[in-house]
Amino acid sequence: MRFGIISCCYNVEKFIQKHIDSVWSQKGCEFIHYIVDDGSSDKTPEILKKACQQLGNNFMVLLN
Repeated sequence: MRFGIISCCYNVEKFIQKHIDSVWSQKGCEFIHYIVDDGSSDKTPEILKKACQQLGNNFMVLLN
């Protein structure tokens, strides 16, 4: 079964990598992970861009 996960964030540079790692550690399912950043002013967008490059087509980021 394939499904989508949508996460919203704002200024969570201290926690976003742990969140991404937690989602991607799930086994036995196929999913696409969408993260919507609502204009963070910290390093969250840079962390998300790096994760997007590493995780490929099953990870999408929308920077607002």
